[in-house]
Amino acid sequence: MQLEAACCLVNLSFWSGPICQRICDAASVYLITLIGGGDPTLQLFCAWSLTNLCAEKQKLGNLLSKQGLLPSVERLLKSSVLRVQLAGLQLVTSFLSFPREENTMLQRVFGRVVDVLECSVSSEMLHPEALHTIFLFVCNSCTNVPLPDWERAVPRVLHLQTSLSPLHVAEQTLLPDGGDGSGLALQTVLWTVRVIGNAVCSEQLNAVVESCIVHQNEPVCACWSSLLHSSIDCLLRESLWMVTNLSGCCPTAAC
Repeated sequence: MQLEAACCLVNLSFWSGPICQRICDAASVYLITLIGGGDPTLQLFCAWSLTNLCAEKQKLGNLLSKQGLLPSVERLLKSSVLRVQLAGLQLVTSFLSFPREENTMLQRVFGRVVDVLECSVSSEMLHPEALHTIFLFVCNSCTNVPLPDWERAVPRVLHLQTSLSPLHVAEQTLLPDGGDGSGLALQTVLWTVRVIGNAVCSEQLNAVVESCIVHQNEPVCACWSSLLHSSIDCLLRESLWMVTNLSGCCPTAAC
């Protein structure tokens, strides 16, 4: 019955206003408890319900946080089941779609997301949806909750950017395709550009970005040069935006 109830709550949580508040009042504690359990299917349905609730209103996310959401999310991110780990990434990304107060638990969750990113880069297991969610999370944390662990995150982002840029990958493989995966390079490069462009605008992260760029100066400059000569409109547009932000907020690195 738990699975059926969780499935119903996924659908109900798509609604807005009073219905989501009533779900939070009646069931959120159970949902948070169950995402820390051992049944992957039940974890998924509970995580999806909580993801919808976090996206509804800032105060619902704050309530869920007080009820112990983030420790349970951390357990999802440690799961050996990829789809459960991905559900955890989606949940914490939804949570950060509104500004949140920085706290120790949120720092730990961010650190765990960086662990997942490091594992993806080192093993070259670049799951498109996971990378998309990781970078959306990182962009949200740039804007809403500047956090530690950027010393680890920024070099990984730049590594992906330089290794997948048009300098190293034939541009036709960057073009979106019918879903067979060859568009992964474009999605990933676009997200790395957005992460760097957002991070450099944060006073707390500015120095971290500058240090990483200076440390990897030659490959990064070559990569950016190739991005600015791209024939792909969306890539060129995003790259110009990133370089503009760098020039305004971090002129030493931009040079």
